[in-house]
Amino acid sequence: IDGREVLEQAPDLFRGVEIAVRLDPGRGLGHHPKVRTAGAHTKFGATAEETSRLFDAAGKLGTRVVGFHAHVGSGILDAEAWTRTGVFLSGLVKRAPDRIRWLDLGGGLGVAEQPGEPGLDLARMEASLRILRRWAADTAPVQTIVLRSASEGVVLTEARFHSSRNAALRPTLRVTYVPRFPFGVP
Repeated sequence: IDGREVLEQAPDLFRGVEIAVRLDPGRGLGHHPKVRTAGAHTKFGATAEETSRLFDAAGKLGTRVVGFHAHVGSGILDAEAWTRTGVFLSGLVKRAPDRIRWLDLGGGLGVAEQPGEPGLDLARMEASLRILRRWAADTAPVQTIVLRSASEGVVLTEARFHSSRNAALRPTLRVTYVPRFPFGVP
């Protein structure tokens, strides 16, 4: 859900269930202002300042917040963008009254628009996400961090980063790829 207003408008729909909350990290990215889905001039997600009221509204309904999601834009070429989003989401985990089980860092991986233009540096992005995973394992008790990757407008795979449950084995990182199919295609 995008904010507490949804809970207030349809309380019976959300009473006693588990939900995820879309949060706005306050800064959008992307190849054009119209594809930036976070920040002051967007309508998506609750801000950090709004989370207390959202958690209160959920608590009154017996609704448990179990996941955080953020998506800052499309066509992003900044390799550290998802790590910054993960740090933002991880920082809110301790504010949540329920146990947050997963963080979804969104998608929007950019591609070069013209031959010869630099694209997203995936090696740098992977290194940055490894650091996030290690940091989050010690900072927030989250089991899964999800990064959605695909060409613009199509979700083909989902990468899930899992930390080891055995603290002695940290910072073990296991990456699995979950194939995803467009709706209606077997």
